[in-house]
Amino acid sequence: MIPFFFLSTLTWGQETYTSPLTQYWPTLFTTEFKEVNRKIFFDPNSITIISETAEGKEIEIFHIQEVKIIEDTFTYFCLTKNKRKVTIAVPQQERVEIIDLYRLSLESGEEVQFRFHVD
Repeated sequence: MIPFFFLSTLTWGQETYTSPLTQYWPTLFTTEFKEVNRKIFFDPNSITIISETAEGKEIEIFHIQEVKIIEDTFTYFCLTKNKRKVTIAVPQQERVEIIDLYRLSLESGEEVQFRFHVD
């Protein structure tokens, strides 16, 4: 079953989450944790992530191209303004606790994963 808030977000409004902790997989066999304050906004056409670091604010906007439910996960296929592909996945949960982001690394060309642990 699809949580109602995802359906309503896609058609009517905006859903906002905060994430104080990010888990990052730069390679298949290693993981790192970073404390980064983020706000993640889902709206019908895009997903925006605002990250606050010591260097300042970073704003990333991902334009939703397609949405699918794959193995009980709400999966957003997106493009950046530079036409880079990004996939954002939200597993079906009683309460949203994690949001995953997948994209290719600019340095290595390999897929990297970011897991946002949501408050």
